[in-house]
Amino acid sequence: MIGEISPQDLLLANEEGDGQRRSVEEKEDIAQQEAELDAQVVTLTDEIAELCKDKARYVQATLFQGELDELQINTKTLEEDLKRLQTFRDEQQERLNAEKKKKDNIEEEIRQYSVVIADLKEKLSTKEKQLAAQPMSGEDARALRVRKEELKARIEQANEERQNIEIENDAILSLNFKEASQLRERYRTFVRAFEDISRMVNGTYDPFFAVLDQHSPNEPHFPEFISVIEGKLNGLHDKMNEWIKDMEDEILATNQDATELRQKKALLVENLKHSHDFTLKREDWEDERQKLTLEVDVAQNELDSLHALRNGKLSAHEQLAETRKELQSRQIEFDEAKKKIVNEVAVKFSTLVEQWEHLKKCHDQLRSDEKLLREALNNLIDGVESN
Repeated sequence: MIGEISPQDLLLANEEGDGQRRSVEEKEDIAQQEAELDAQVVTLTDEIAELCKDKARYVQATLFQGELDELQINTKTLEEDLKRLQTFRDEQQERLNAEKKKKDNIEEEIRQYSVVIADLKEKLSTKEKQLAAQPMSGEDARALRVRKEELKARIEQANEERQNIEIENDAILSLNFKEASQLRERYRTFVRAFEDISRMVNGTYDPFFAVLDQHSPNEPHFPEFISVIEGKLNGLHDKMNEWIKDMEDEILATNQDATELRQKKALLVENLKHSHDFTLKREDWEDERQKLTLEVDVAQNELDSLHALRNGKLSAHEQLAETRKELQSRQIEFDEAKKKIVNEVAVKFSTLVEQWEHLKKCHDQLRSDEKLLREALNNLIDGVESN
C-alpha cells in the first residue's frame, strides 16, 4: 500500500494540511478582530456617555444664559425706573416749589385784600359815624352815597377775587394730591422691581426693603434718602457684575469642554472610519477565503476520489464529507455572527453620526447665545459708563 502512494498524492496531502493550518490562523485572526471591535464598541459607549454628560452641562449653561439675560433686562429696567423716578422727583420738586411760591403769593394777596377790606370797612364805619354826627347838604349826601356805592363795588370785587384765588388754590392742592399719589405708586413699583432683582442676585431677602416700605417719596426729607437707595443700587450692581463674570467664566469653560469634545469626536469618527474600512477589507478577505476554500474543497474531493479509487476505503471519504459539512455549517454560523457584528457596528456608527450632528447644532446655538451675551454685556457696560 505504501509503495502505491505517488508523489502527487503526498503533495495533495501536504496542501490539505496547510489549508487546515491557514483556516485555524484565519479563525484566530477573526476572533482577535472581533475582540478589538468589542473593545471599540465599549469605548464608543463610554464616549457616548461623555457626550450625554457634556450635553447636560451645555443645557445647564443655556439655562444660566437665560437667567443672565433676564437679570440684565431686569437690571436695565430698574436703572431706567430709577432715572425716571429721579427725573420725576426733580420735576415734582420744581413744580412743588413753584406752586408753593404761587400759593405764598396768593396768600399774601389774600392777606393784603383782607387788610384793605378791613381798612375800607373801618373807614366806612368812621365816615358813617361822622356823617351821622354832622349836618350836611344834599350835594354832600349824594357824593357820599356815590362814594359808598363805589366802596361796596370795590369790596365785592375784592371778595370775588379772593374766592377765585381760593378756588385756584383748591385746584392746585387737588392736582398736587393726584401727582403725589402717582409718585407713591411709581415708588412702590420701583421698590418691587428692586426687591425682585435683589432676590435673584443675593438669593435672600434684604431687610432694607422693609425700610423702603416705611418711606414715601412725598416726605420732606426723602431726597436725602435717595442717596441711601443709590448706594444700595451700586452695591447690587457690583454683585451683579461679579455674578455675570462668574457666568462668563463658566461659559468659557463650557466652550473649552465643547472644543475638547469636538476633538474627541473627530478622533472617534476617524477610528470608526478605520474600523469600517477594516470591516470592508475583512469582508473582501472573507470572500477570497471562501473562494480558496471552495478550490480546496474541489481539490480535496479529487484527492478523496483518488484515495477511494486507490485504497477502496469509501468510508473514509464519507467521514471526510461529514467533516466538511460540519465545517461548512460552522462557517455559515461564523458568517451570520460576522454579519450581525457588522450590522451592529453600522447602527452604532449611524447613531454616533446623528449625535455628532445634534452636538454641532448645540454648539452653533451656544455660539449664538455667546454672541448675544457679548452684545448684552457691551450694552450694559455702555449704559454704566454713560451713567
